[in-house]
Amino acid sequence: MLNLIQFELQLAIMGDTPLIEDVSKESERVHLLFMQFGVLRKILANLSARDLGRASLVNHAWNNVCRLIRRERRCLHWFEWFSPNVRGKWTRTSPRSIINEEMGRVYCVPHLCLFFSSELINSIDYGEEENKEINLKRCRSRPSYHCPSSAEGVPHVIEHLMKMMPNTCTTLGLRAYGTVGTAWDMSNTVELKDKTSFSVLLVPDIPGVNFIPFFVQSEDFINLKSSKILSDEELESLTGIPCQEQIRSLIFFCDQSSSAAEDAAGLIIQTLLKRMDCKMAVGGGLGDEFFTNASHPHPILMGLAVSGASVRTLSAVIPQDITKEVKIREILEQLKSCGLPSENSVAFMFSCMGRCVGRPRREKGLESTLFREYFPTVPLLGFFGSGEIGFDFIMPNDYQDASKNVSSTKEPLLKKPRASEVEIMHQYSTILVLMHLGRGP
Repeated sequence: MLNLIQFELQLAIMGDTPLIEDVSKESERVHLLFMQFGVLRKILANLSARDLGRASLVNHAWNNVCRLIRRERRCLHWFEWFSPNVRGKWTRTSPRSIINEEMGRVYCVPHLCLFFSSELINSIDYGEEENKEINLKRCRSRPSYHCPSSAEGVPHVIEHLMKMMPNTCTTLGLRAYGTVGTAWDMSNTVELKDKTSFSVLLVPDIPGVNFIPFFVQSEDFINLKSSKILSDEELESLTGIPCQEQIRSLIFFCDQSSSAAEDAAGLIIQTLLKRMDCKMAVGGGLGDEFFTNASHPHPILMGLAVSGASVRTLSAVIPQDITKEVKIREILEQLKSCGLPSENSVAFMFSCMGRCVGRPRREKGLESTLFREYFPTVPLLGFFGSGEIGFDFIMPNDYQDASKNVSSTKEPLLKKPRASEVEIMHQYSTILVLMHLGRGP
């Protein structure tokens, strides 16, 4: 490995000219070379992804060091913003400035961007605020994206966010009644229903983790509507999920105006639950409008399938009749007892817009507050919709690892229903999905 790095740096710094001309000075030159490499690497390792992209343009040597640093980075990034004023005129820093600031902190080039925004995001008016374009991969080139223009109804905040993503990044977004978000410093997690808000999750390219976004059009689903279970070929044709792919988690965003969206989600879930013997986490909900940089006009359903040997997942339903703190704690304790690693993990919360109606003020935001108590280092993001999708998958971490030989005397699964018995669609409930994406940074 050292010889390979030495050879790369020789070519990078000196071109085709040999770095070492005098054999008698070989050890001194090699020592100096690696001292320079180590110092440069330590300095550049402190840069964000945006600044690292700029540094890689200096010369070939810096480009090689930056490339090595990028390979080692596996950390997630998340942030949230909300305005205290429901009319969309903020008293905090403007959302566009927050996005620019947060993008300057991102340490890994995003491979996947998930964002959730409230309906009131449309009410923001920027006026004469400067629009700064930032590319996380190369600062000199403008990334390509695919979304309608602002004149067609795309909020300026969302358009700005999508423009800033690299053209290699898949962007999936949903506008709903409200959002759930966590600050980057983990100082707070907020549930917001009547405020202008958004929350964002950026995921880098992680070895051993495969993200498969899929989109279902109404006309594609009509021919399969009568089926109870899809064949592997039909599922791949509908969603693009490979026939033998071992899916660990499914995240769904459904169009609340389409009655076929829930049917399509149910059919996909039942098919994959049968393939995975119900060993799969599921979560999602019904929202108002989709946003994506993929060329899929007007889908009724948008989803994300996650697979990979290093992925560990859990999901739980807090049903309509469970609103007391004691009962919610019991569900969270079950999730906590599964031993899911908190490093490089993220959680999603999909809740009903009417779940908090009638509750005392002190009980609003109860689920996210308790979640933060049990999982203090796991960011929580999500939205409030008009219907929830999910089921209970609570399996100890050891039993999700096929490489470990776990004693059969221990109960392997707390909740594992049959695929035909799974209740997928819910109302006035909260769905929690936890996802561990393998080794951290």
